[in-house]
Amino acid sequence: MILRSVDLELGKKKIWSDDDEKQKMKTNNLLDYLPPLGSVIDVKYNDDPQKFDEKNGKPIHKKSKVLIKLRWLNNITSKYSEEYIAFDALKFVYNNLINFSSNKYYFHAVKIYLEEITDKKIVKSPLKIKDILWKHYFYIYRFTDQFSGEIKTFSSEKEMLKISEAGKEAAKDIQKSLDHKEFKYKGILDFFKTIRKADFEKKWFEIQYSDKNEKYTKRIIYINELIVEKTTIDPMKETRLLKANCLLRNGSIRHFNVARIRSYRELPKEFIETFVAK
Repeated sequence: MILRSVDLELGKKKIWSDDDEKQKMKTNNLLDYLPPLGSVIDVKYNDDPQKFDEKNGKPIHKKSKVLIKLRWLNNITSKYSEEYIAFDALKFVYNNLINFSSNKYYFHAVKIYLEEITDKKIVKSPLKIKDILWKHYFYIYRFTDQFSGEIKTFSSEKEMLKISEAGKEAAKDIQKSLDHKEFKYKGILDFFKTIRKADFEKKWFEIQYSDKNEKYTKRIIYINELIVEKTTIDPMKETRLLKANCLLRNGSIRHFNVARIRSYRELPKEFIETFVAK
């Protein structure tokens, strides 16, 4: 068991400075004031849990009816300490480690609604386990989202219920959805143009996109329409934008400059069948 105050303490950081002149502060998450984990070695009942005022009969104070004797390693004395603590101040620690294979895919049940689109939503995303960490009294499971590359962290039992293993057939569909061999690096400007709207509008694509700082990101998008804007400086030149729902932005509408797309591929039917629902 452990003191209930542990969750408040875990949100803190130890801050100090070695140099008073520069006042450069350091932080450390290894807090020495965190309550220790303790093993229950005895339970006893409090014979006098509540006291009353002799004059008016109203309760003066109330104590826990049950006392738990904990044994833990005291980091100050470097010895084991034992003490009775009120049961109400403690909570159980469940050391239920869930094993995940680094060679398998897992589904994360989600509901990503597409902005301005009412007949489609993403209902799951593919994950792979990155690592499992022990945070003082519970496990943290970190997964890599195979679509966005983001690290997703889960810890509570409620969150873990949303994770399920993908079977062999589902794993094949995921692999097809992630097969980047189909990326096209040439003819981008020739593909995303007005006369070819039917080839990309109302369809799912994955693109490699660079921002103004030449930072590359992979985006899975549902293309709504192509927007062509004439430049004010030269009417003969134009800027082509893809208005699309971006999964990296949780389904929100984003506009992508075609000139900044470095590669693209249309996502296969396996992606739609596995991850998209009406």
